[in-house]
This record gives sequence, C-alpha cells and structure tokens, in this order.
Amino acid sequence: MNTKQLKQAALNAPKGKWEHFVLDKPLRDVPAYVEKCIDASPGKDFYFVMGQHPQGGEADICHVGNGPSAEALSAYIAAANPATIMALLECV
Repeated sequence: MNTKQLKQAALNAPKGKWEHFVLDKPLRDVPAYVEKCIDASPGKDFYFVMGQHPQGGEADICHVGNGPSAEALSAYIAAANPATIMALLECV
C-alpha cells in the first residue's frame, strides 16, 4: 500500500477515539457473541486482519466484522503494520 492508498484508507476508517479491550465474556460464550454481531450487521463478508506468527504460520491480528465500514477498517489496520509505522517514525 502506498502513502496515497494509506491516506485514503485512514479517511475511510471510522472516526473518533479507538480503544482496545478484553471481551468480558467466558470463552465458551464468544462464538455466540460473534454470531450475534454478524447477524446484526448487513454485510455479507466477514473481515479480519492476519499476519505471520513469530513461530511461523498465520496468526489472526484482529476480527473486524461485517459492518458498513469493516472493509475500509480492515484495510487500514493491515496497512498500519509494524513495518509501516516504523518507516513513518523514521521520517519524524
């Protein structure tokens, strides 16, 4: 992704404050929670971001969902990978 595409992805991503958190549910309840979220959104595709696990293989970075901004948000999160962030910080 080039800087023009990264800027467009940032503009398309949801606005406002972003936070990370732990889903306060027992692990056995997570599948039902995710299914409920999927059913509540109109999108037909479920978006998530993947990367390489340090020990090899693929690893889920985050599940974005199927809401109206899921495609743009997953593109933005994927573009904001550690290599991109480190390159941007080198410019500062």
